[in-house]
Amino acid sequence: MSLRVFISYGHEDLALAEGVQQGLATRGMKAFLASRNVAPGESFEVAIRRELRKADLVLLLWSEDSENSTYVGAEIGLSNEYGKLVIPIMLKPGLPAPPLVGDARYIRAWDVSDMTDLVAFLEERKKKKELANLVLVLGVVALAASILGNLLPPLEEEDSTGNNSDALPASGQDQ
Repeated sequence: MSLRVFISYGHEDLALAEGVQQGLATRGMKAFLASRNVAPGESFEVAIRRELRKADLVLLLWSEDSENSTYVGAEIGLSNEYGKLVIPIMLKPGLPAPPLVGDARYIRAWDVSDMTDLVAFLEERKKKKELANLVLVLGVVALAASILGNLLPPLEEEDSTGNNSDALPASGQDQ
């Protein structure tokens, strides 16, 4: 049985979301995108609720556009209501953490080292029997991060002092 992934994203990030969906599909995983997978004439609300109930995991592609999206807010609210694991993926530095997921650890799409922390988090959840299929979830998140890494533009170069004005604080989430 393959993992079912719901991808929540802002309209401007559709190309990135499609890239993640296609990458997951090539590995036999089913990923839902509302703008592509809702049938003509079907209610967005009905389809989103149905697919969120079926989802094993929600990937939240977090950007300025998703921060301002009514749909993203509703999708994450429903994900929380349905008890789904939501993994926020920050698409660029300097964004505030998604308030809809509380203090959930997020993945920085530009920083592969975040995977180490994610592995520890998921292993802890598995110990508590809160997540049945750790290997598939890790695969999905690693794949999504890899796809996004290839799709996102490179970050600004560091200045001569080695500082990057867009960099997050040292702890990664203290904002």
